[in-house]
Amino acid sequence: MDEEGIDIQAPVAGRSEIEIAAPPDAVGEVLTAFERWPSWNPDVKSIAVEPAAGRARPRAEASPCIVES
Repeated sequence: MDEEGIDIQAPVAGRSEIEIAAPPDAVGEVLTAFERWPSWNPDVKSIAVEPAAGRARPRAEASPCIVES
């Protein structure tokens, strides 16, 4: 794990950064409303959230791959 908790030994790792002109709570609400991702992210075709050990585990179908967290 690196200093941000990302497993750099994972088969795929990604990181990006952007500044958003909105309060953190508003951004958090948008990002955790998984079922609405296809409405604002054209790369996400579908998304499902499954419970996993007391936390949400999103699974998104995005072009051209499936992303599981």
